[in-house]
Amino acid sequence: MSDMIQTGFDYAALPVDSALTARAAAERIKLRLKRTVEDIIEIGRELTAVKADLPHGQFLPWIAAEFEMTAQTAQNFLRVYERFGEQKQNYF
Repeated sequence: MSDMIQTGFDYAALPVDSALTARAAAERIKLRLKRTVEDIIEIGRELTAVKADLPHGQFLPWIAAEFEMTAQTAQNFLRVYERFGEQKQNYF
């Protein structure tokens, strides 16, 4: 068994055109994933702020009416913000 651990994809094993296409796609996808993570955290931040501001019992009806979102989905956004919202990380 080899002691070497592959940390990246071996683009050299591909034809040049395929390698260029795959590398460019990887960069675009990484950018979109980063934006998606940032958007999910921001949605959680917004939901957290509104939940704190609404009277008790109004948050879930607001969620259902405005977004057709389940309570579980809203809770997932809230948890992501609670866990990662204050961190300044490079996600990708």
